[in-house]
Amino acid sequence: MRALGPGSVSSFLKIILDVVYVALSVTAVVIALGLAGVLVFTVDPDIFGLRGALGSASEAVTKRPLLLGETLAAALYIAGVLVIVNRLRKIFATLTAGDPFDRKTSAACA
Repeated sequence: MRALGPGSVSSFLKIILDVVYVALSVTAVVIALGLAGVLVFTVDPDIFGLRGALGSASEAVTKRPLLLGETLAAALYIAGVLVIVNRLRKIFATLTAGDPFDRKTSAACA
């Protein structure tokens, strides 16, 4: 099997990276919606009726910043992985094109 060009190993890996990129994008949207929900919950914990599920009012107040921090950390992690996978997709696009040092295709990586 060839290493460069259409029908090569690099084109197969590009397809895999495209699928991973779409899955990560969907995950990023879900986490963004979760972050919005956590922010609303931070303002008013009774809006979702979760105060009873989290225990007393004092326990709910102490768990809110932790929940916000964990969701924010997950969002930042997914954003970082998205950037890395996007760069890899661009690199493999130049390999699939058959000329990784072509100025037109390698400019897409910058």
